[in-house]
Amino acid sequence: MDAPAWTLEAYREHITGVLSDVRDFMQRLVDEHEKQYDARFRAAEIAVTAAFAAQKESVTNAFAASEKAIVKSEEAQRAYNERSNEFRGQLDDQAKMLMPRSEATALIRSLEDKLYATTQASDRERANLIDRLSSLEKGSANLQGRMWAITALAWVIALAVSIALRFVH
Repeated sequence: MDAPAWTLEAYREHITGVLSDVRDFMQRLVDEHEKQYDARFRAAEIAVTAAFAAQKESVTNAFAASEKAIVKSEEAQRAYNERSNEFRGQLDDQAKMLMPRSEATALIRSLEDKLYATTQASDRERANLIDRLSSLEKGSANLQGRMWAITALAWVIALAVSIALRFVH
């Protein structure tokens, strides 16, 4: 009879090499997925930052517009008080040109309502992005756990085969 082509040591080296290749492949796969998740996270982070910047600019513009409206309203009232001694006809004409306080208040209230709605929408967007990021992180953790489990199973199988071969000889 010829000696077997595979010795126990050669078989062990072969299995160890195959398992090492599998582990390296799995590690590369996990690294690639991690890079993808990092890129997605960075993109989401940039989007959230841009959304916050746009929200801040919107609030600033709304505040500036309300300040201008208030200043114009105060100037109109001051002009009205200075010309209070003019004829009634002039006062009537001037009163038609002034913006009533109720309209200014309604306009400001409308702007405040729009600002509140925009803030709520921004908060919902942020919560959605956080939920998506959380699910991506969980997916990555699950994939890493599976890779470790597969590697451990491969080592257990290799060990069992090695022990079986040791008892066969």
